[in-house]
Amino acid sequence: LATTFLCQGGTVIGVDLHQPSAQAIASLGDQGQRLDCYQTDISDPEAVKHLFETLTTKYGRVDVLANNAGVIYLNGVMLMTKATVPLMKKEKWGRIINTSSIQAFIGTKVYGAYSASKAGVLGLTKVWAAELAEFDITVNAICPGFVHTAMADQLINRIAQENEITIEEAFDQLVAPVPQKRLIEPEEVGALALFLASGLAKGITGEAIILSGGLVMH
Repeated sequence: LATTFLCQGGTVIGVDLHQPSAQAIASLGDQGQRLDCYQTDISDPEAVKHLFETLTTKYGRVDVLANNAGVIYLNGVMLMTKATVPLMKKEKWGRIINTSSIQAFIGTKVYGAYSASKAGVLGLTKVWAAELAEFDITVNAICPGFVHTAMADQLINRIAQENEITIEEAFDQLVAPVPQKRLIEPEEVGALALFLASGLAKGITGEAIILSGGLVMH
């Protein structure tokens, strides 16, 4: 998400529990100069309040909010959106992009809390889309399947260890239900978010867009 928007000339405000590594920043080259990172716990109301006091003073506006923190509960999504919306209303324009999951549509054993929270994100997406339409603010959710990230690599390693099979066999097992027989690449998620943030997507709001290689068709 960050690199996609940076490549298009945007200024990206990164908010995370950890600062990115110097190596990650260096890999961005000159584009890294437009990345402004804040070490913040977005589930903490006081931390979010302090963050937006800083951002309002420094930038005065937020055009696009991407709620993409990897947490189970809804606190971060609600707090970040609550803080961003007044700034977007002032500009009478904005794009809110929530990350949900295909787990909002399917029932997977032991994923109770995760599935419930991701389904909750879809409910909030629809309500906010209706409430904010008059301000030219769109609200949509991206619902990925398995994405090729470090977290996916850890899952593949665990499958291999638990079943005493090779990494290649574990990968094949993971993607077996996926018609395209592959993982979604992070760049695909970034490209979809970029489209939703563009003027070409102004008529799309309140939608849950599935990106799963055909694993879930809705």
